[in-house]
Amino acid sequence: MTLHESLKAAKELESGENKLNVRVLDLISLKPLDRDGLRKNIEECGGRLLVVEEHYPEGGAGEAICGAASGSIKKFEHLCVKRVPGSAKPTEQMELYEVDCKAIVERARKMME
Repeated sequence: MTLHESLKAAKELESGENKLNVRVLDLISLKPLDRDGLRKNIEECGGRLLVVEEHYPEGGAGEAICGAASGSIKKFEHLCVKRVPGSAKPTEQMELYEVDCKAIVERARKMME
């Protein structure tokens, strides 16, 4: 679900008056992790990394990527589930836990400040 939100956010960020050049990487799995590919992409983005996942921070993509590419990361943000989920529609959950398109766009723009 966060991949689709990230792709929507990328389109929004790459259009309009305050365009940002962004890229979306989809990690199909954490093992095996393409460490060299991650480092290369992070370095090409000036060391800025925004990880978005519908997972708790512990044991997820953010933690794995930081461990694999820590030397390449200069600025890191992590959008993830930070409290126990409740009952709601999927789109409401995404907004509540700030892993939706709007939250991604806001955090990406803030990272550029």
